[in-house]
Amino acid sequence: MFTSNDDTETLLRLIQSIPSPKAEPIKQWLATVGAREVAAIQTARNAVANAIDAVDAIDASPSPTTTTQHDSDTQDARQVAQAIANVRAARPDDHAPLLVWADYYRSLAALYERQATIESQVGWLQSHARYLERELDEQRSEIWDIQGRVESLEEGQRLLPELLERLGPQTLTQAHQAQVKHWVGQLQELTGWNYRRIYGDLNASFQVGTFSNIREEQWEQVARWFQVRLDAARKRHNQHH
Repeated sequence: MFTSNDDTETLLRLIQSIPSPKAEPIKQWLATVGAREVAAIQTARNAVANAIDAVDAIDASPSPTTTTQHDSDTQDARQVAQAIANVRAARPDDHAPLLVWADYYRSLAALYERQATIESQVGWLQSHARYLERELDEQRSEIWDIQGRVESLEEGQRLLPELLERLGPQTLTQAHQAQVKHWVGQLQELTGWNYRRIYGDLNASFQVGTFSNIREEQWEQVARWFQVRLDAARKRHNQHH
């Protein structure tokens, strides 16, 4: 490929100097078209070649990191758009050879293909960015929820001693109260004592107005109190029978 006016003129002189009759059609074509048309064709081919080099340079650029992918694609898109504009500005003459037109359309096809690839990458990045933003919002919401729970727990721990103090000591559970009533019933059957006497002795032993006010932490003592009296009552009952 000749790339300068000097080379073109040299080529024309060489063709004109060929003595063979087979060169006459070429000489006639050159006389019709002229050196100016040849130079214009060469200029168009050079512009197309430069555009192809620009595309190759973009494709050969190193892959960007994830954090700079969007900026890199934006820069590539600008470069490709400029390359397309350059190729379209160098559109061959209507009478240019078919090979020149082939180079022209090949360059445009490569550039448009590259542009489509970049637009696809940009679309994916935008979609992924929206996905990450939603994920981040959900994580922020979860963190705020956890933070609120932690603050509630801390407040509860701070107030726990005061609440326990207000509530006072825990009294017998419902299950233990039911067990006391069962033992009272057994003791009444074995001794014949009325219920008021048994409950009265129990309340006096633990210094409460009613047995339900006995503290839960005294349950083992309550169980021993009944065990001693029930054992003694069974022993007397067996002796009499």
